[in-house]
Amino acid sequence: MYDRFEELLKVRNVTPYKVSQETGVSQPTLSDWKRGTSTPKTDKLQKIADYFGVSLDYLIGKSDIPGTDEDVKEILSKKEGLYFKFAKTAEELDLSEDDLQFIMQTYLLHKKHRDKE
Repeated sequence: MYDRFEELLKVRNVTPYKVSQETGVSQPTLSDWKRGTSTPKTDKLQKIADYFGVSLDYLIGKSDIPGTDEDVKEILSKKEGLYFKFAKTAEELDLSEDDLQFIMQTYLLHKKHRDKE
């Protein structure tokens, strides 16, 4: 989980201190998670997920797509024509599943960051 947290810190260019201040999750708690001396509680993980605009599953490593299922559905429904065009291009380029996951992850992180500005 902490690896994903550190990744989000880098992507958003924020410090653990700022996350602590904004979420109310104490710095000692974050340090304990980093050292592996304590297990994060769901409510605190949810605060951090909400802060970064990602799903809890993404934060804890159960999903490689940062958005919620609803986010993905909304994107696909609004962009159906573009989705099919992209799918055709992806097929022509013979993109792997990992490539497609990376593209979706990058897009969702960009979208969440853009929406916060």
